[in-house]
Amino acid sequence: MFSPSIKHLIQEKSGSFLIPASRIAFVQDDNPLYHAFLILTKIKYSKIPVLDKDELHRH
Repeated sequence: MFSPSIKHLIQEKSGSFLIPASRIAFVQDDNPLYHAFLILTKIKYSKIPVLDKDELHRH
């Protein structure tokens, strides 16, 4: 599926492509806006996913 050079690059840099689950932050779509703001400022992420009640990503 991938060329050998791409496979090598992915294996070599895998730590920079994936974020450990323990470092992922998200908000629910019914959380107040200030809750999302607090998470963004505390963790210093520029974006966080918003999940609905079924834990599906909202666009």
